[in-house]
Amino acid sequence: MKYTTFRSLIIVAGLGLTGLGFWQCSRCAAHRDADDQRSATQPSPRSVAAVPEPPVAPPPAGASDPLAAGTPVDVAMASARARPVQSKIKDASKGMAFKINIYSDDGSRWNRAKIDLDRDDHWDEKWTFGSDGSIEKKVAPNDDDSYSLKFAFGTDGWRPLP
Repeated sequence: MKYTTFRSLIIVAGLGLTGLGFWQCSRCAAHRDADDQRSATQPSPRSVAAVPEPPVAPPPAGASDPLAAGTPVDVAMASARARPVQSKIKDASKGMAFKINIYSDDGSRWNRAKIDLDRDDHWDEKWTFGSDGSIEKKVAPNDDDSYSLKFAFGTDGWRPLP
C-alpha cells in the first residue's frame, strides 16, 4: 500500500470518528434536555414529603389502637399492626407517600417497624413496640440513617425522650 493511500484512509477514519463523536454528544444533550424538562415538571421525592399531611378522619368507635387517631403515618401503622402476625410485612402502606415495613421477631406479636417517609430507601424512623404496649420511635431528622431523636407514645401523643 502506498503512503498516500494509507494517509487518505487515516484521514477518512479520523473524520468519521470525529463526526460520530459530535453526533453522540448532540444526542446525549438532547436526552439531557428532555430529562431536565421532565424533572422540572415532576416534584422530587423530598418535596413530596414536605407537603402538609391532610387531616385524618376520627377513629371508628371502639378503636383499640391509640395510634388510630394520629397522623396518616400513625393511622397506617395502626392498620398494619391490626393485620395477622407473620415474620414481616414489606411495604404495609402500598400506595401512600411513605413506606412501612413491620416485623415480628418472636412470631407472636409485632415487635418493630421501619418507616421511609419519602421512599428514598433510607429509613427515617424506627419504631419499637414493647410487650407492655409501649411504643417508642427513633427519628433520623437528616434522612441519613442516624437516629438522633427519640420519642415515646403516651396518652397525650408523642413526647420527646432525653
